[in-house]
Amino acid sequence: MLLHQIISKVQSLVEDPTYWDKARITTMVNQFKDLIASNFGLMANGYLLMESVVGQRSYSLPLDFVAFNYMTWGNGNQLTPSDRVNSPRDAANYLSYTDVPGTPANYFLWGKEDHIEMWVLPTFNSVVEMELFYWRLIPDVVNDNDEPMIPRDLHNTFVEYCRRQSWMEDELHNFNPERLDAWVYNEIQQMQISKNIQLAGSDNIGMGNFNDRMPEQNDDNVGFHININSSDGTVW
Repeated sequence: MLLHQIISKVQSLVEDPTYWDKARITTMVNQFKDLIASNFGLMANGYLLMESVVGQRSYSLPLDFVAFNYMTWGNGNQLTPSDRVNSPRDAANYLSYTDVPGTPANYFLWGKEDHIEMWVLPTFNSVVEMELFYWRLIPDVVNDNDEPMIPRDLHNTFVEYCRRQSWMEDELHNFNPERLDAWVYNEIQQMQISKNIQLAGSDNIGMGNFNDRMPEQNDDNVGFHININSSDGTVW
């Protein structure tokens, strides 16, 4: 279901469609998208082409970065996680005892949610192209023809979420935040049961993806699909 279709359906159900305009409904759609994504560990494929800098130890990762998939450089060389170095202090000690720059073989990630860096060991001794494949946040819907990157058979719940949000704000049907939270919790549980999947962080993973029910891909979202994370970080 496209964004403009969701908006049209919601406006046909609310008390005041003038107040519940495109901006307000779009915000609610993205809120519910984030709730579904966070509960089921949904992520999108991300890709970044970078160029190495001789002697540079770290490279900033995109703001939408969630998790590392893999990185190739040169003629298909891949970096592997470091089993000895996992902090800048470790890296400084390690690099002081090695010939740098050289041929990178390992990496580790360092930083906080809003600024994550990839450190390479050792540093590059030449300028090469690096291709980073990573997992990123499901993007927001913005334009009329955007479609939530959530399985299509769950799209009707966006309409219901927005309608119940309007009940709460319009003080209708004695609907309050607690009742909205209870409705969201129930919907998430029903999704889990009907799709035979476990929530992100669970030890037991059922169906690994929803690829057969995902919206069609276009040039703006090539590679999007859904993954479910297990407790040990495995992406299925």
